[in-house]
Amino acid sequence: MAALTPGPAEYLNLVLRSSREQFAEAFPHYFLVGTPTFNDPEWSQRTDVVDFTSTNQEKTTAKQERVEGVGIPMVLPLRKVQAEYPSMITVGRAVNCDVVIRDPQMSKFHAFFRLRSDHILLCDAGSTNGTFLASERLPPKGPARMVVPGDVIGFGQLDFTLLDPGECWERLHTRSH
Repeated sequence: MAALTPGPAEYLNLVLRSSREQFAEAFPHYFLVGTPTFNDPEWSQRTDVVDFTSTNQEKTTAKQERVEGVGIPMVLPLRKVQAEYPSMITVGRAVNCDVVIRDPQMSKFHAFFRLRSDHILLCDAGSTNGTFLASERLPPKGPARMVVPGDVIGFGQLDFTLLDPGECWERLHTRSH
């Protein structure tokens, strides 16, 4: 059931070759768009543990130390691609997640989304380094939190903005000019 997904550079090329409406029609799902760019690390079986303090300053500083150059933003489609856990879109380091983020600070099964007809829910799956909504850490395996396009969602030290297809096109189009 896993489908091939364009990489960040391919999404950028698609944005440059299409109108906002064409892009939204071709990719009718939400996206997680992150400013962090990093080289895929060697595959890790263990999660690197990050010690967060109560301030977001250390989280931001640590992330900036890991980011090299401007690069292409990470563009991750928020859609179901795996047969496992049909009621949720899973996020993690493991290859059987719907959204795979190959970062050693990601847990194998880090978090999950549930898409409803009128809203989106986000839950931390008991991750080691946490799931954040607007810099507030969600309780591990706690209650779902509603998210909306424009919200900043963090997985460990990586921050993403939840965008609808049109907003994703705008963000990538603006970056390319």
